[in-house]
Amino acid sequence: MNGDGFLNPLTAPHYLDQNEEYLQEIEKEIAHPNDRSDLNAWRYKEGLETRIANVRAIMEEIRKGMD
Repeated sequence: MNGDGFLNPLTAPHYLDQNEEYLQEIEKEIAHPNDRSDLNAWRYKEGLETRIANVRAIMEEIRKGMD
C-alpha cells in the first residue's frame, strides 16, 4: 500500500470479510434480472462486475500487507 491510509490490524480482517459478504450480495443481485424497481442492479451488471473485481484486488493487497 502507499501509506496514505489508516489500517487497524486488529479490526481489518473483520471488515475485509464483511466487505466480501457485501460483494457476494451484489453478485447475487446482478445475476438475476427482475421487474422490481428497487432491485435493478442487474441492469449495470458489466460495470458492477468490473468494480467488484477492482475492490477484490484492493482487498487482496490489504490482506497481503497485513502478513
